[in-house]
Amino acid sequence: ELAEREQAEVALKSTLDHLEEAYQIAHIGHWEWDIATGAARWSDETFSIFGFEPGSVEPTAMLFLQSVHPDDIEMLTVALQQTDGRNEHPVQFRVRRPDGQNRVLRIVGKVDRDANGRAAMASGVIMDVTEQHAHERALRAAAEAAQAATQAKSEFLANMSHEIRTPLTAILGFLELLSDGPTGEERAQFTHLIRTNADHLMHVINDILDVSRIESGAMELEPVVF
Repeated sequence: ELAEREQAEVALKSTLDHLEEAYQIAHIGHWEWDIATGAARWSDETFSIFGFEPGSVEPTAMLFLQSVHPDDIEMLTVALQQTDGRNEHPVQFRVRRPDGQNRVLRIVGKVDRDANGRAAMASGVIMDVTEQHAHERALRAAAEAAQAATQAKSEFLANMSHEIRTPLTAILGFLELLSDGPTGEERAQFTHLIRTNADHLMHVINDILDVSRIESGAMELEPVVF
């Protein structure tokens, strides 16, 4: 019986060692907190995530909260208070390491309660998601920039449509008046207005082509006196 117990203890230790190794490979820390006594246990990876050498400090709730960014403490506290054994929600928050680095962490935990419903033991895992958070922010910024560019292009097309339609309407109108056989003075006036509006329309079209050249990288700058 003693030999079987020793074998079971060896097997359990081996399993725990493999589990700890898997956590380290995945950069996931695990933690436990005895709420009644205040005692806590951090895995080596949890120490590393918070920027401490494993075992160099005593893992306490105070040490945990002192590492959290002041702006995130209230949010994190409320989230942890709402967590129980049936409801596990990941919470993302910021910490400041002893070396001055700011990191973004994600914690998932649960709270076990005693027979009277009081919180007795909290446990869970924690991971560093700083790079993922930065990537997500970059994606959101790119999406917002793309949306802004689309909006700008829509406004540009609307403005250009108006700028083109105005002189074109005048040109067509005066051409119609010319077809009615105006007097010599009116003909000269109509012709001048048609040319003026045609020149304006040409400028608008050239501006549109310039925008197209800029977007395609084919714009050439020409130094001129002004």
